Amino acid sequence: MPPRSLALNWNSDDVEQFAQIIGGKGLSTAIGANPLLLVVTVIALAKAYHTARKTGDWKEFADGLARGGVCTGAVILITGMVGGPTVVVLLTGICVGVVAQRASQEVSIVEIGQWIAVQLRDARAAATPSICSS
Repeated sequence: MPPRSLALNWNSDDVEQFAQIIGGKGLSTAIGANPLLLVVTVIALAKAYHTARKTGDWKEFADGLARGGVCTGAVILITGMVGGPTVVVLLTGICVGVVAQRASQEVSIVEIGQWIAVQLRDARAAATPSICSS
């Protein structure tokens, strides 16, 4: 582990959680067009990348980024769809965020991506015509 992770007493769960936060902030930055948050996100993403490179644990890095992005995207989507008073929109967004976070803990986005890649490869192989077919 890098010296900073040791100094902060981080384990692999902490690194994954950090990547989730960065994934969410990146999506928020893009949608909100917030240049100050962009600087913070780039610095934090660089730190997460550095940690993943040093530990060699790219799966947790990618999984954390994807989970953070999915959870933030769900909150932004729902709050954009819900009308009414600000309090209702805020509470709906908080509830969706909590549910999305808990649901994403049971799913590995990296494994889903690998499964999709295998299915596409098998479909491509099945669709390739044989030279000897008559």
